[in-house]
Amino acid sequence: MACRLLLAERADQVQFFIDKGLAANGAWVALGPSAMDCLDKKGIAYKLCEELYKAEELGAICEEGHRQVEKLCGWLDEQMHEEHPSLENWGMRPFLFHIFPLTMLFDGLRSRIFKLKKILQAFPHSEPCLCREPGYPWGSYDLCFSMEENLWGILASLPGWKNPIKIFPMSGRKLQSRGKKSAFAAGTILKPAISWVKQNSILLYTLWRSLRDRDYQASACLALPTFHGALLVMGETGQWRPTFAGFRTHGRRLLFATPDYFISGEKPPDEGNASALLRKLEFYQDMKAYFKFDGISFYPMLKDRLAWIAGVSPGRFSLIMRRVETSKKRYRLKAVLTASASTATEHAINQAARIHGLPVFVWQHGFVGYDDAGRISQLFDYKDRMTADKTFVYGTGVEKAYLSYGRPFESEVVSIGSASLDAILPLREKGNGSKKNASGLNRITILYATTNYFQNHWYYGMPPGWSDCLFYRDQLKIMEVLSRLAKNSDIEIIVKLSPSRQYEDPPWVNRFLNTKNMRIAKEGQFTDLLIQASAVILDCPTTTMLETLAAGRPLFVLLKHWLFAGEARQMLDRRAVGALEVEPLAASLESYIESGIYPRDINNDEYLKAYGTYLHDCSSAIRAFQVISTAIGA
Repeated sequence: MACRLLLAERADQVQFFIDKGLAANGAWVALGPSAMDCLDKKGIAYKLCEELYKAEELGAICEEGHRQVEKLCGWLDEQMHEEHPSLENWGMRPFLFHIFPLTMLFDGLRSRIFKLKKILQAFPHSEPCLCREPGYPWGSYDLCFSMEENLWGILASLPGWKNPIKIFPMSGRKLQSRGKKSAFAAGTILKPAISWVKQNSILLYTLWRSLRDRDYQASACLALPTFHGALLVMGETGQWRPTFAGFRTHGRRLLFATPDYFISGEKPPDEGNASALLRKLEFYQDMKAYFKFDGISFYPMLKDRLAWIAGVSPGRFSLIMRRVETSKKRYRLKAVLTASASTATEHAINQAARIHGLPVFVWQHGFVGYDDAGRISQLFDYKDRMTADKTFVYGTGVEKAYLSYGRPFESEVVSIGSASLDAILPLREKGNGSKKNASGLNRITILYATTNYFQNHWYYGMPPGWSDCLFYRDQLKIMEVLSRLAKNSDIEIIVKLSPSRQYEDPPWVNRFLNTKNMRIAKEGQFTDLLIQASAVILDCPTTTMLETLAAGRPLFVLLKHWLFAGEARQMLDRRAVGALEVEPLAASLESYIESGIYPRDINNDEYLKAYGTYLHDCSSAIRAFQVISTAIGA
């Protein structure tokens, strides 16, 4: 009898197999952190899928998929334009505007097929077993899979597998809550009211935003006449907020809106448009072949999403065009200020604004880098440049990434800096966060910020390709080191988890909740904790790295999960302690704690200027204000 091969992504799946009596003499492969944690606690040995292939193999597969998605979007948009010439006249690209979530879908499915094949090859004489649950509603970015969706089980149920995989049905789980808690938005009465405001009134939404943010000047400006028109601010306003006073001083009203306003009241998707496009796609086998990887067709898993894009886009984009035109006239709009666009609706609003003569200014949101092969991190060139007139970036390193390696979009790239990082620079004057203990001696505070798991939102955003399982393993190693350090009464540990409720918390959290001198925080922002930190350790170089550098704190960063270009790595090495494995990184941290000697130049801001603060003069907002004022006139 063949040995059972039990594949589990979550702890409840591990327990399910055990309760079924399937674990005896079985081999285990953990597909996610939750399963790893459960198996570790039970003392059960397991393999990781990541141990069965080379990262370069996965990277090549995903990059091929990215090229296919781009070609597929181009072809599908051509079909849409034939049926709806107005979309072409407006520069509206329904499928290309969805390229970010579509790439996430393709990467998530192709990568799992690849990994399942590798697992089956590694255990050729075993009987593979997987769980499968009922389907769940769609997730974020309009199209993505819900975090609850059991993609492994669904893919294993598709035809085409040479080795049969035994599927065990499981009952569905309760959907996780979504979004962040907000005291202002709490309560069953207020939430529907705010939702109505978002969908129906720019002025009321602006008033609500100003009251929520205690920006009473914005509230007052709504009642005053405006002599130089208004600016429409969309999405994340963190970078833009420091520019507001300058615009108001020069007689410009600031209005706020969400995408909900521009699509409220839209009609249901046109089933005729959807059916017509799917018939064409299924007729042209060259295009349909893009939905097949290594003999497994995942077209059935994406067919309804493609139909939705085809059915909803003509009506939605036409409605957006009308709403933008009406808003421009009613409020005397002069420009749109926004951040990275991740959804097709956001891109469509940007494009509609441009068609109606409103320049669109996009300000980079979060860390952007590139590697030696010229690959830009996390598809940010699509998000930042595809529908912008000017893209404001943090520094010359990002400018080089976009202009030298990005897609040939028309948007002008302007190095401006980051207003949010500018706001952190004054922390340098407040010392290194050391405190006095009961004996009057300095007490060191180490701040550790974890990277969230991507789960069903995984995509190949930067080599070598992030892995939730490898993050779990490295995070656990770091936590074990920090918990040992916390036994010293002169050391305090703060662990900052991602505040997002969309992703699961690391399953190791419960192990360390009662650790002396250690505090684990989920709510709040990383920047709020920086002032307390004597030093910072990170398991991945993302935006938190830029914030740490801006605060002037000693930085110890794990670099294995995100491979920088050599030039950028050299600059970073002069300022931060980086390592490809946890052990040497932890040794460097312990040496610093023991000696008090930081082995890098704490005052070297070369990397920070190139990728964060540009001229490093706390004037990013002023530069943004000047560029916009010049572009739209007095």
